[in-house]
Amino acid sequence: WLYSPDTPIDYPVVQGSDNDYYLHRLIDGSYNYNGCLFTDYRCDKGFADHNTIIYGHNMFSGIMFGTLQKYKDAEYYKEHPVMYFETEYGTYLFEVFAAYTTTHDAQAYTISFSSDEDYLKYLNYAISQSSFDAGLELTAKDHIVTLSTCAYEFDNARYVVLCRVSKIADIENVQQTN
Repeated sequence: WLYSPDTPIDYPVVQGSDNDYYLHRLIDGSYNYNGCLFTDYRCDKGFADHNTIIYGHNMFSGIMFGTLQKYKDAEYYKEHPVMYFETEYGTYLFEVFAAYTTTHDAQAYTISFSSDEDYLKYLNYAISQSSFDAGLELTAKDHIVTLSTCAYEFDNARYVVLCRVSKIADIENVQQTN
């Protein structure tokens, strides 16, 4: 479950056998124009890859990933610097560190990089493209999540929000404190 405090982002995240199935389907498989938030089918569970990609529609009403482009405003980032992702394995903190418009086939959609050097180059590139400075220092050992939605600046444009992933608690500990 992906949750971003004080935003409409409060949804389950699914994963299919391809990146088309959940575009216009709910968890139960029934048709729905909004679809679901879903993880790229190529990504391993548990954030084992360098980059885990989560897709969602950019709905003009603001639902799904319709508010991601608000990260173009540095003030919005300051008000929403983190998100939470709850799984059966535990709860994870997503620390937003960059956001920018890119193409649908850009390096942002690379799951695993061939070397630590290539990965760090990409992280530095993403930070350089961002409209805000999160001040996070990333290493080759960090795992990231890329939240991706459509953008309309040019054909096949995408808006991506990148987050560093860290596990904050086992699910049992979260349930005991609530």
